[in-house]
Amino acid sequence: APPGSFEFLLDPFVDRRSECMGVQERHYTTRLRQRGAFIPSHHVPSALTEALHAAVRRLIEQDHVLAQDRVYLGLSSNRLSHAYNYHGLTANKWLRGGAQVDALLQQMSAMLNSNEQFDMDDSFQLSFTHVHASPAGSGYKRKLKPGHSALTSFKKKKLSMLLIKKGDELCSARTIVTAKARLDQHPSWDRFKRGRRIQAEHAVDLHHETRVPRAHHACDNNPDHCSPCLQTGCPDYTKAQGRCGYITCPLCHHYVEALSHRCFIQV
Repeated sequence: APPGSFEFLLDPFVDRRSECMGVQERHYTTRLRQRGAFIPSHHVPSALTEALHAAVRRLIEQDHVLAQDRVYLGLSSNRLSHAYNYHGLTANKWLRGGAQVDALLQQMSAMLNSNEQFDMDDSFQLSFTHVHASPAGSGYKRKLKPGHSALTSFKKKKLSMLLIKKGDELCSARTIVTAKARLDQHPSWDRFKRGRRIQAEHAVDLHHETRVPRAHHACDNNPDHCSPCLQTGCPDYTKAQGRCGYITCPLCHHYVEALSHRCFIQV
């Protein structure tokens, strides 16, 4: 004759739910009942696993849980050293079964079967937590909070900031003339903001007035060694700047070697 089976008798005593969070938690006082013939000891783990799976499927079908919603289980008893809580699976996986469901149920049945003091008349608590799946998005990326926008869009929208594109020999001069036009409230300020043509015209005039040759910006030139102050050839370089042979660049405010700093406007 085939061996008997177990059945979990569930008696609900706690029902909590949160509509705004989409969570429903219920606790059951659970008892085991044996049905059919005697169950040999080597069939007890599989019988417990089948009974647990049947109880979970019954709860899912009674509550009409959607396939994408998640279900979390927990076991606790005064005969156990501590409560056991397990990771949740979707309702679809609980109903279909599979490797994940079998592994989880085997852990729960092994926990019950390993307790030598556990009796068929003893009761324990089974927690059943139903978590609704989050609704699908609309397809639009969520906007950042004010003040936390991306750096690129922040620079474009910020009226007090003006980006000067690099890549030519006039980028440093264009930055200077554009900043001066903003401070002087130049009547053609709107043209300074929109295009590089008027910037380039005033930048060329600045180079002619200061007699500084055009060159790519090189503010990142910071050699490791120091040149003697007497070799600089300019009296301004001999002033105490904290480092011998170095000056502070008026554009980037970094200490750089005087002879190799091409963007410095000599006086």
